[in-house]
Amino acid sequence: MKIITLCILGTFAILVTSCGKMIPHYKIDIEQGNVLTKEVVNRIRPGMTKRQVKFILGTPIIASSFHKHRWDYVYSLKKGGKKKITTKTMSLFFLNDRIVRIEGSIKPEFSDQPVQKQTTKVVEVNPEKKKKKGIFRKALGKVGIGNDKKRQKKKKKKKKKKKIVEKEQETESDSETNYNQDE
Repeated sequence: MKIITLCILGTFAILVTSCGKMIPHYKIDIEQGNVLTKEVVNRIRPGMTKRQVKFILGTPIIASSFHKHRWDYVYSLKKGGKKKITTKTMSLFFLNDRIVRIEGSIKPEFSDQPVQKQTTKVVEVNPEKKKKKGIFRKALGKVGIGNDKKRQKKKKKKKKKKKIVEKEQETESDSETNYNQDE
């Protein structure tokens, strides 16, 4: 009986491990290099500077120190579970730091329409937006202890008025003393 159980368990173990290829499992897509989609590549135009190209496509995969006027972008994609690898290449040639020629398996499609620029929205935030007072602050404000902005503004105005009045009194007293000295 023990021998039959061991044989059954051994056969089961062999079947489970050998069926690894039969059981489907997920394999991820493997992307390498700079992503060269039609939308991104179509933004490239002759006459663009190296800085503009680097902003759109990123740093080139191959920037030879012997050929500083040429940048090569390579993109490869291996779909999960498949052996086929899709490769796209694009070479940019520069003269005086501006694109003069574009070669490769993927090239920008030039049309009569200008390249659409991405627009950004500027949203203004109102910093003077009043914060709601909590129960504790409201209670303190009613008692007269709270940090009330209106009260602070009134105090500042009173101080300014006092300073103005004091200056007027000083000038009046100075003019009176000068008047008395003249007599």
